[in-house]
Amino acid sequence: MTPSIKQAMILAAGFGKRLKPLTDITPKPLIPVGDTTCLDETIRRLQAVGIQKIVVNTHHLANQIHQHLSNHPGILISYEPEILQTGGGIGKALKHFGDQPFFCINGDIWWWDGEEALLKKMAKTWDAETMDILLAVVPKHQTIGYYGQGDYNRDDQGGLHLPIPGSPGDYVYAGIQILSADVFQKSRLWPQQAAFPITKLYAEAEHRNRLYGFIHDNMWADVGSPQGLEETRQKLPPAEPELPD
Repeated sequence: MTPSIKQAMILAAGFGKRLKPLTDITPKPLIPVGDTTCLDETIRRLQAVGIQKIVVNTHHLANQIHQHLSNHPGILISYEPEILQTGGGIGKALKHFGDQPFFCINGDIWWWDGEEALLKKMAKTWDAETMDILLAVVPKHQTIGYYGQGDYNRDDQGGLHLPIPGSPGDYVYAGIQILSADVFQKSRLWPQQAAFPITKLYAEAEHRNRLYGFIHDNMWADVGSPQGLEETRQKLPPAEPELPD
């Protein structure tokens, strides 16, 4: 029986270069979206589906995130004195997760759920016997703030495959994944390289036919660009004004 997933990581260490100059003074996960932030909303969604342990990695303007997380008792911080990229950052935090699977979510995304939460549906789909990594993917026409050609194609069994170079992909990686320490232990990269992109582990999992995709059936937004941030804000209720003391 597939174990329920009770732990997660939120990636919040990046510089947010696409959102400069906003991110010169505010870390990207703390930029207001509606009446909240991507960081707060992701924490809320994780806790709503029963996640008991949440780790947040930090680097850029880390003290602001550390102070903000004081409002969320029990959340663990994985501070990176030097930026480790996505793969290295997750690898540094593995000690918190043991040998159990965990969600890993980008700190600059927003998504809309249907009748059942995306995270709950992904947890039900996860199968450690056949999968090394399960990525949430979304059709390109359901994206906001995404302007690329697509990241992956998906076969009838749910396996993900990179498109032929120069050809478009049908699906966009949505910045939400399930994986476990096994993926790092199988890799030639870890722990020889402290900093590396997580896409290298995706490529290795694809080579083993163990990279799978779960199709999100609602809208999804990349708020890491000015246009994506503005379009997302327009689709959400405006922030409540602060009342004077």
